[in-house]
Amino acid sequence: MSAIRFVLTLSMLAIIGGATVTWGEEATETAKVAKLGPDGGNRVYIPDMAFSHWVDGRVHVLDRQNLRYLGVIPAAYLPQFVVAPDRKHLYVATTYYSRLNRGTRTDTIDVWDAETLAVVKEIEVPPKHALAIPYSSYLALSEDGGTLYSQNATPASSVAIVDTAEGKFLSEIETAGCWGLYPAPGKVRRFSSLCGDGTVLTIDVDAKGKEIARKRSKRLFDPKDDALFTVAANTGAGKYLFMSFHGNVHLIDVSGSVAVQDEPWSIIPEKDSEGWRPGGYQPLTYNRELGRLYVGMHPKGGEGTHKAPAKEVWQFDVAKHSLVDRSPVEDATAISITNDKSPSLFALSANGTMSRFDASGPLKKDGSLESLVENAIELVAQY
Repeated sequence: MSAIRFVLTLSMLAIIGGATVTWGEEATETAKVAKLGPDGGNRVYIPDMAFSHWVDGRVHVLDRQNLRYLGVIPAAYLPQFVVAPDRKHLYVATTYYSRLNRGTRTDTIDVWDAETLAVVKEIEVPPKHALAIPYSSYLALSEDGGTLYSQNATPASSVAIVDTAEGKFLSEIETAGCWGLYPAPGKVRRFSSLCGDGTVLTIDVDAKGKEIARKRSKRLFDPKDDALFTVAANTGAGKYLFMSFHGNVHLIDVSGSVAVQDEPWSIIPEKDSEGWRPGGYQPLTYNRELGRLYVGMHPKGGEGTHKAPAKEVWQFDVAKHSLVDRSPVEDATAISITNDKSPSLFALSANGTMSRFDASGPLKKDGSLESLVENAIELVAQY
């Protein structure tokens, strides 16, 4: 006898016999929000643009020591992500449509509480947020966390300036022909951007977001024959490490009113028969405590392979311009290292798996989480 027939038969017998049937009552469930506790620098964040359902992007939150999944932040359409310097808030630049994938467009900077993963503020900005895959250089905070810079594209490039303390949009700064956001150190409201002619544009704004100065550097790189990845590693004191498609390191200082750089140097061995090249969506990361640069590399590189997943991670002593170690990885599209003397390096593979490596010396894999994300593009373990 089926379960449905049994219940109906029992009910009919009770009615015929004049008996009273009492059913047990279910306790009422109440939704609650669990607190994760403060972010003490022990987290990894993975923005996921979700190719198969772009309007439903998210940011995955993980415990880096225990490799435990902590939660997820809904992030809507092609989000950009950054962590506040005090680690109390998380910022997502994103786009919403009134009919999910069509209709009226609204762009916002969503502010999330890092302890509860609950949204605390929504700052509306002009509907020009760059609808692009998540790169660390598309959303950036000043060193004190007071000013947020968000990359716009219409496709003309510009930058939205947001006051995070007041929670309001201040202004839009035109940056025609230039792309990427690299804030200067300190409380000064200054940021730089890479330009298509090989120069670097530096812009100063006042407390109201009004532009008060802009200057271009001399030509620092060759955008045609050896372009730079827009993802860069902040070394501190206003200097960023950039990597070129052909494996040349550019250390660019954006602390002053005009960007300058040290003499570029190559990471490719003189006798390289395998055609090694940097590759991936986040191909480099830097540990300030050790002064080490880590680069995702793939063999048989050439024109158009700059996004190819890494087969190895090469480790360099930046001060000496010397190779320290080469370690195998599994098709890594993004790498990020923690900023301490006994660091962990995290690598995202093309299949969405995150691997953790002990990076206190040569890389040693000591854990992984499989199939975490749909689209492995960006990984934030250092912030």
